[in-house]
Amino acid sequence: MLPSTEESNLYEFFRISEQIIPENPTHKTRLPRKVPGERCLSSKGWLIGIGQYWSVSLLHPFASLYVKLPNMITILNWNRVSHVLVIGKCFISASPLLTSDYIVIIIYGALGELAYARPGDKVWNPIKGWYGCYVDISCYKGRFYAINKCGMIMACNIKDDNPPTAQEVAHMPQEIFKKCLKQFYIVESAGVLLVVSRRQMRIRREKEGISEWSYGNIRFHVYEVDIDTNTWTEIKNLGSRALFLDHNSSFSIETSDVSHCKPNSIYFTPNSTMNPHSWLCNGRKDGMGIYDLKDGSVIQHYRGNSYSELNPPIWIEG
Repeated sequence: MLPSTEESNLYEFFRISEQIIPENPTHKTRLPRKVPGERCLSSKGWLIGIGQYWSVSLLHPFASLYVKLPNMITILNWNRVSHVLVIGKCFISASPLLTSDYIVIIIYGALGELAYARPGDKVWNPIKGWYGCYVDISCYKGRFYAINKCGMIMACNIKDDNPPTAQEVAHMPQEIFKKCLKQFYIVESAGVLLVVSRRQMRIRREKEGISEWSYGNIRFHVYEVDIDTNTWTEIKNLGSRALFLDHNSSFSIETSDVSHCKPNSIYFTPNSTMNPHSWLCNGRKDGMGIYDLKDGSVIQHYRGNSYSELNPPIWIEG
């Protein structure tokens, strides 16, 4: 989904199931209502809107379904959370379309801390443990896992822990961490837990006294993680699966189920972290593409530009 360019509920969507063509293969769709708020995330096919005064809500983009979540003002130390940095990532354990027994877990604030809420909760519940710096969340074998900037994987079984606490279950070996810089993703794929590192240089150019940023060469490394033994094995073959990575929750799909989707590939969009300065490159087409894990080549999947620094293009899981 591309950012809305007008104050309406008309949004542009790019479909990966269509062949890549020189023109921009987008489709304008009028959603049941405008996504609330200035910042928008996505998980399990739902949009998460963050609005004024720290309001948070879920919206299904193709159904008249709207779920109000607790206001961010309810969380401890909320005064450290600026409006822009209020939520960095959001993960929903299951689609509210399918069950009422789901959990919404977020990375929030300048320190990248964890909190969660269940349907009907009036407040966000902080998850205690490591001090923060989390960059991604996933669910594997019924348990939440989060990875931080140090390459530490923390686990939290929210249903059993009262109050829940995040505990370290694996950490990236130092020899791998040194070459991996800088962005990490964690995602379940075909029954295994993967950690993906993304390394991409940002290049600043001066043009008529104005600094312009663009992306340089990009490189991904994918590791299969055995959390029982803390074994990290780099893999070069995802088989018939593809990964989708952006500033939202990461996910994988079986490419044989989606026409024109490339196997053994990583679909990526402009990166976004908890640091607002990283959004300077967002909206530029050189920050997104399809990465071939076998040979490291990159082709573009969308040939247009996104015009929002706050809301880069986001993948919506079907």
